[in-house]
Amino acid sequence: MKYTLIIILAFLLGYSYDNPVNVKDYYLPVQEFSKKKVYYFTSDNNQLNGFYWTLETSKEKKNTVFHTVILDESRKPIYEIIELVNSNGVEMKQIRVPSTQSNESYLESTVSKPKTFLWNWEKNKSIACEYSLNFESDGVQMKQIVYRQKKFLGYHDSIELFNKERSVIKFQDSINEKIINVETEKTIKETNFKQNSYWAEGIGLYRYEQPKGNLTLTEVIDFEDWEK
Repeated sequence: MKYTLIIILAFLLGYSYDNPVNVKDYYLPVQEFSKKKVYYFTSDNNQLNGFYWTLETSKEKKNTVFHTVILDESRKPIYEIIELVNSNGVEMKQIRVPSTQSNESYLESTVSKPKTFLWNWEKNKSIACEYSLNFESDGVQMKQIVYRQKKFLGYHDSIELFNKERSVIKFQDSINEKIINVETEKTIKETNFKQNSYWAEGIGLYRYEQPKGNLTLTEVIDFEDWEK
């Protein structure tokens, strides 16, 4: 009887550990972005330049479309992300990058693996997102391929953020970026790195820890005030 009880407890504990965790409340609060807002991220010890994120949602049939523009400190767009929010989580629809070619305003991606966030996530489970962009460099056709594997690491220490104590979850991203010569199919450049990201309940992403430095969310601004 004693050993049977131990086996049952071990089974129940294992089952509990593998159960998905509902992390929907840790994603960006989609319902609040029908009115456009701006997130401002700054670097620890000025290791990196800061970034602005403009965030806005719209409706497309039954799904919510999430539109994010990443801008540098001078408010110059770096890239745009278009995602679909559905009943299971968030999927990438498109990434658009400003083109250096005069005849094109943006380069648009091809998304082969769309998942970026799950509402119900098992600890230590990973999902993959992959996209590619074709561009021209010195008259040569190139392709950039970005592959990101996002692993849910579980709960982290809570923090006080914007005058409220908030629960936090942590992820680790493994990122591979390749630049390929389209004609020769030769890899010109390849980069691999890992980063940790922290998501706060009711806020979403609030901190990145990268090899080049760390970025933390320091302001949430109404878009109209930011434009002034």
